[in-house]
Order: sequence, then C-alpha cells, then structure tokens
Amino acid sequence: MKKNFLRSGLIAAVSGIALSYASCSDDFDYESSSGQYSGLSGSGGGVAAYNPLVGDSVQQYAGLVISKIYFTGSGSSIRDQYFRISNNSDTIIDAQGVIVLESKFVCGTTAYYDFSDSISDKNFVTEVVYRIPYSTPIAPGESIILAYQIAEVPDGLDLSGANYGWTAGTPDPLLSKIFSYSATVWVLHNRGFRSYAIGALPADSTSFLANYKYTGTYKYDVHNDKVDTTYVITTTNAYKIPNEWIIDAVNVVSPVPAERVVQTLPYSLDSGLTYAGDTSNSSSTARFEKAVSRKSAGGKYVDTNNSTNDFDVNTARDPILP
Repeated sequence: MKKNFLRSGLIAAVSGIALSYASCSDDFDYESSSGQYSGLSGSGGGVAAYNPLVGDSVQQYAGLVISKIYFTGSGSSIRDQYFRISNNSDTIIDAQGVIVLESKFVCGTTAYYDFSDSISDKNFVTEVVYRIPYSTPIAPGESIILAYQIAEVPDGLDLSGANYGWTAGTPDPLLSKIFSYSATVWVLHNRGFRSYAIGALPADSTSFLANYKYTGTYKYDVHNDKVDTTYVITTTNAYKIPNEWIIDAVNVVSPVPAERVVQTLPYSLDSGLTYAGDTSNSSSTARFEKAVSRKSAGGKYVDTNNSTNDFDVNTARDPILP
C-alpha cells in the first residue's frame, strides 16, 4: 500500500491514552474516495493460484462470498451481529475450515497515524481468526449465518437459526477460535470502523500462530484544542494473512471525511469500500439496524472485488434467520 493511505487509527487505549472518536462529517463523498483507489494495484481475484502451504484448501472454497454483514446492531444489544456467507458457484461447497477475519486497523480518529513500516499489499493484517470446525455443505445459491450467538436476542434479532456462534458460553455449534485480541468477547465495531474477510489457513494452526505474527511500530499525532503530541507505539495481538489465503474480502469504512479514509485491505482484494449507517458519530442512533448487502444480478451475487460496486449500503437486516 502507498504510505499516504496508511493514516489510520486504533480503537483502543494506547500507552494509557484513551483515544476518542471525533464526531465526523456526514457528507462524506464515497464516490470520490473510491476513485482514488482505482489507480492503485489493480483489482485481482480474491482466490489466487495454488499455494503450497495452504494447498487446495483455498481453491475448494472458490465461489463463497460474504453476502451480508450486520454489525450496527439494534442499539439495544451487542449480541445481534452476524455475517451471511453464500455460495455463488454452481456446485456444493463444504465450508468446513473456512476462517472469518477482522482487520486490525481502522479508518480514522482524532489521531493520525504514520506507519514506520509499510503494511505490505501482499497481506491482510487481522486481529481475529475464527474457523468453521464441522462439515457444513452449502448448496449453490444458499447461505450460512455466523452470529455473535445462537439465540433469540431480547429486543433484538432472532439468531436461533444461525449455523454457528462465536461467543463462548452460548449454544453450540461454536466457531473455533484460532486467535482473538479479546480473551472474552469479540464484538464487531457497530459504526463500521473495521474490514472483514473469509479465507483458509494451513491445517496446522500452531504453525500459523508461530510464523505469521505481525508486529509494527507506528507514530501517531494527536491534534486538538487540548493536546498536540506525538506518541510511538508497537502493535501486538495481530497476524498477517497472505492474500492468496483469502477467499473474499469486504472493505468497510465508516462515513468520515475523505482525507481520513484508509484502505485496511490490500487493493488487490478489494479496490472499493462499503458502509452502513450515515454517521460515525457514536451518539447517533441513525446507524442502528442497518447492514451492508451484496448486490445480485442474473441469479448471482455481484463480485468484482470492488465493494463500492458490489454492495448496497444501509440495507435492512434479515428479520428471521437463516
């Protein structure tokens, strides 16, 4: 990636300094910002050539796509989030072994980040890796649901028909946690500050955890009325996923001013972006119950590796799952 697109923010307290999000403008021009990506790297396919480490595991999933992400939630609960994974091919695909990933980096905060070591366009840096543990055949045109939990959420969404949950302590079947930054609960950012992908790992996840740790040293500058300070931090709790291990990816960017947009996915995996909710303001309720949904045409999902083209924004969540 080019350095000017690596100005990002981390949603965490860093070195004891809690970074707060600004109330960003709601008139963000997504068309113009996606245009600035179009000249970068090209749009190659999400499933690359045979990789000797992962082997045929990625190729056997070719045709699976992320068709919906519901991360905004109802506002009354953090437990009604989910992904819909769909079979966009003409043959049955067994999703056993598929991993779901969340980006380590986010789109923008009151702090601006300068990366001292460039994130390679050959990797997706992730802070979450969950894997589908059991045989899960998906027929052509059909879908599975990966949810926060398998349950009917009070004042939320009926997720009792979900295929898998990812939160320990909720009903089986659960996704297998390979790695998560959180030792307790993984919650999708409900303003859409992170991007997502599905992929495959080598059969030996121990080898992956040993050899694909991502560590980077970053400088960030905080500029506001009270402070004008530069901090240096080292990112931990992250892993790098080679592009050729990715099946499908969706670059989710909260509505922020164009100069703060960061492509957290390599451009070869997604040369555009999508969003749900019309504001990144944490106090606004306008974003709730909104999802990003993949478009369909001619009986197939649109998949051009450009989420600006491939997704409808601010769509309705599914009323009953699956």
